Parts: sequence; C-alpha cells; structure tokens
Amino acid sequence: PTPASATTRPRYGGTLRVEMRARADSLDPREIPNDPLGVGDVAAAAHSEKLVSLGYERLVRLDNNGQPQPQLALSWQADAAKKRWEFRLRPDIKFHDDTPLTPASAVAALQRQWGTDYLMSVSGDVLVIESKQPQPDLLERLATGRSYIFTILRDGSGIAGTGPFRVAEWQPRQRAVFVANDDHWGGRPFLDTIEVQMGVDLTKQLVDFELGKADLIELAPDQLRRATQDGARIWASSPVELLAVGFPAEGPAAQDARLRQALALAVDRAAVQNVLLQKQGEVAGGLLPQW
Repeated sequence: PTPASATTRPRYGGTLRVEMRARADSLDPREIPNDPLGVGDVAAAAHSEKLVSLGYERLVRLDNNGQPQPQLALSWQADAAKKRWEFRLRPDIKFHDDTPLTPASAVAALQRQWGTDYLMSVSGDVLVIESKQPQPDLLERLATGRSYIFTILRDGSGIAGTGPFRVAEWQPRQRAVFVANDDHWGGRPFLDTIEVQMGVDLTKQLVDFELGKADLIELAPDQLRRATQDGARIWASSPVELLAVGFPAEGPAAQDARLRQALALAVDRAAVQNVLLQKQGEVAGGLLPQW
C-alpha cells in the first residue's frame, strides 16, 4: 500500500454539521431510559443516548460484538459467585469542571441512577459493587442505560461528564452544539465542534446535504440509490426499530408452530430487500443479534 500523504491524513479542526429527524428532550444522562423498548419513540431514545454519549461516559462499553471493553474503568474482576465486583479506574481523569474522577464520585453517580439495587463502596482506589444474588450480567448493565458517570457542579447548577465533548449550547428538541474537550483521557477529538439540528425531515436533510449545508444526515431506503450515484459515503447503522408479527400468548395460534412457520414462509424477504431497501439492506435470519 502507498503511504498516506500529508494532505490525506486526519487533521484537527472544523465543524461537523449533523441533521436528524428525532428530537431529544434532554442531555441529562439521568433521564436516559433504562428500557428503551418500553418508551413510545424508540428512535428518539436511541438518538438521545448517542448525543449524551458525546459528553458522558460509563465505566464499561460494549464493542460491536457486544463484548464489554474498558472505558472509565481500566480493569475489573469478580469473585467466583459473581456477587462482588471490583473496578479499578483509569488514573488522572477529570470531569469537564476540572474535578478529578475518583471511585467515590463514580459510586455517587451510580447510586443516583441505580438507587439501592446494589451495595457500592470504595476500598482504597477500587470501586466495589456487591449484591445478594449473582450478577453475571453486571458489565452489560454498566455499559447500557442509566450508568453514566458524572459529578454535580459546585454551584449545584448542573452536572459535568468526562466525555470527548462538552455541551456548549442546548435548545431542547431543536439544536445542540458540542465543543472538543482538550483534556480528554483518550486524546483530543479531531473535530472542534459538532452542531446538531433536530426535527429535520428526510427530504430536507438530503437537500441540505446536496447544497452543502449539512455533512452528516439520515437516509430513507428509497434515497440510498440517489445518494450513492451522487458519490455520497454511506454507512448502515444498527436498527433501532423492530417490526414483527406478534401472537397473543393465550391464543391457539401462538401454540401452533406450523402456523407460525407458514406465516414466516409467506413473507417475501427477497422482495423487501430488493425493492423497499433498493438492494442496500440484508435479510435477517432472526430478531436478535448473534451476541
């Protein structure tokens, strides 16, 4: 391969202009749904969490295969029964208000979101989470839902996170502006600013993109071919909406495997993929990801 020239290497600076259909009500991590499938607007909840994740982080994150990876926690270990977990935090991390991250501040943040579900304490420089029952899925809980680490500002006016961006402007359900956190533990972000416009329909998003008014937009399946022909770079995101045929649990249809199989065979998945998704989607073999 040919080495990248100086003109093609990533460089610091610039503003990323993002448009999206959903409208986020809040950037407070304490208001992120613990069960996103239980809220009315699943897409809005997913978008809200993505915006919140720019400014706030968790102890653990999940990679693309659903495997826990270190974020604010550098390492962890559990006893054989999975009732006691110990987490060692990354050193020298500061919140956006320059307050240092400590095991005690992480415990305080989790207790505000989790209540009394677990017994949390600090042992030296280690955060300890204990429960009466085995918790083999604790890492997954720490990586999802209301598990963000934050601190209360000294004047009590709000909260601060540790994320790669700070909130510079916030207009609920309309606009958000994020600026780079120069002191982020993972290194300064390449971008100076991210500007997000909410509540923009898909047609206007595509027009704004073509006119150079937006850099990152959403596309409907029937817009993919047009965008591809215009030379746009396209990524397929993970689905946030699920469409399925359900049977009442108490009905006879739910007990008849032959009926369910017949209905499954009657759905022309190839036509859906070829026509509705313009050959851009993939036919799924099940409702759940492999992990």
